[in-house]
Amino acid sequence: MVCGKGCASFCCPDEEIGFCPCCARTLVDILQALIDQFEPNPSVDIFLPGPAGALVNVELVQIRNGFLVEVLQGQNQIIVNICDIVAIGGSDAVNDVDLSGIPLQENCDCCEDALTELLTEIASVSPRSFDLNSQSQQAGTIQANNPTEVFSGVVRTTVGNNKIIVSLCHVSSVNRISPPLP
Repeated sequence: MVCGKGCASFCCPDEEIGFCPCCARTLVDILQALIDQFEPNPSVDIFLPGPAGALVNVELVQIRNGFLVEVLQGQNQIIVNICDIVAIGGSDAVNDVDLSGIPLQENCDCCEDALTELLTEIASVSPRSFDLNSQSQQAGTIQANNPTEVFSGVVRTTVGNNKIIVSLCHVSSVNRISPPLP
């Protein structure tokens, strides 16, 4: 069945939110939690797709216009489109932020729902390692272990001794799952 917007009925977003993917809506909540829970505002690494690469050790300042995050890199003010964030990592704040209040999103795109379900299945057996192949040249293949939280369109997982938050919108494939899925 196709809705009036031309998408399959199970993928249609609600009228209030429009076509914004759930990974971006969840990242807004996560970035706001990082800003609210840490004083001074935390420094993080933000990985972006393609040649934009990474913004390393940037201070989170505020969410602007709903889906933009303002960061500072030294004295340089940078406005980042949250929809393009592949991953957030590189700080104790990402390790320690309490994400228990992040709500589940409705009307995720079909691929985001499928990847969310896959990572929930991967998280069901611990320990389990896997690679997330992302669209970021800097983040590239994220060799991960034990997803700690799986949200609508976003996963926080362990990489080495740190955690990283990855947007499933920008995951191309999941491979080297060990132990394998049944």
